[in-house]
Amino acid sequence: MEIPRIIDAHIHQWDLWKTPREPSPLVKLLGWNRSVLHWTARKVFPKDAVDFFGKPDHLLANYLPHDYLSDVSGANVAGFVHVEAGWRAKGPLGPVGETRWLEELATPHLKAIVGYADLALGEGVDEVLRAHMDASPRFRGVRYALSHHPNKKVLNGCENPGLLGDSAWRKGYALLARYGLSFDATVYHHQLDDLAELARAHPDVPMVVCHAGTPTAYGGTFGGDGQTEGDRQAVAESWRRSMGTLAELPQVSVKISGLAMPILGWSYHTGAPPDAARVASDIQPIVDFLVDHFGAERCMFASNFPIDLVSMPWSVLYEAFAQTVRNRTEAERDALFYATASRFYRLED
Repeated sequence: MEIPRIIDAHIHQWDLWKTPREPSPLVKLLGWNRSVLHWTARKVFPKDAVDFFGKPDHLLANYLPHDYLSDVSGANVAGFVHVEAGWRAKGPLGPVGETRWLEELATPHLKAIVGYADLALGEGVDEVLRAHMDASPRFRGVRYALSHHPNKKVLNGCENPGLLGDSAWRKGYALLARYGLSFDATVYHHQLDDLAELARAHPDVPMVVCHAGTPTAYGGTFGGDGQTEGDRQAVAESWRRSMGTLAELPQVSVKISGLAMPILGWSYHTGAPPDAARVASDIQPIVDFLVDHFGAERCMFASNFPIDLVSMPWSVLYEAFAQTVRNRTEAERDALFYATASRFYRLED
């Protein structure tokens, strides 16, 4: 199925040999022997992390512009948005190093940068935001992983489940509006109502909900959750209710991304890669709900590569996206694949 022009609104770039990432020390120590490296990683990484990512393979290899362009070969990809990828430099200004490094890559396909800043610094994060903007004219916003799950078998992106309500963190969040920056929100589906409350309190900060709000165990068992059809229906109902609330807030958009991650319970990563028809069938209800409630003008497709590469090639994922919207109008399809991301991240500025 023909796919229109594409802005891939959520990918990650990294160099494990030259930049400070969590797996970097292990790669530098054992990278000379990939089989030993992968075996060791499965032993030393926490089980919740291994389960979340499915396999460590793609996390233990560099993912640079030429790797991404190889994955999307033949597709009409105009560019991508890099979203912070676990840069581990110390100090409040440490994450600015990732923005500088991305500029040094000098790839014309890099259209926007979403970096990390510790919003818990409150007013003190002002210096960090200005440093990011000084480092790159492409800097557009901040992602702060807020994902926290009561199930101890599910990986937490944030160890403080109450951070969304923290007064200092909220002061830092409010500063995004001062510079016209957006916020990429990464949460699990049971946190979406708290996210809506945050959005209501700060209507001047554009927000995008990453990975469709991550409905955990929506499609099958993960971490012991979602073992019955009733369990999965409860997840779907909770997710629909909360995403419907967020859709009422005009500054909130959503990324239709991350749907191939193991945490959704499809188990794509455990066997041969699925074909696009199966993936489209699985995610059709999610895509339909989001486009119907947010409108195509507030929805954007994204690959979450290389994280979702554990489940399928980029071409299969985007063919599945195309199949889910084959009956939508040409304007809607253009918005989903290109225009919404272009507008949200101000790529024409």
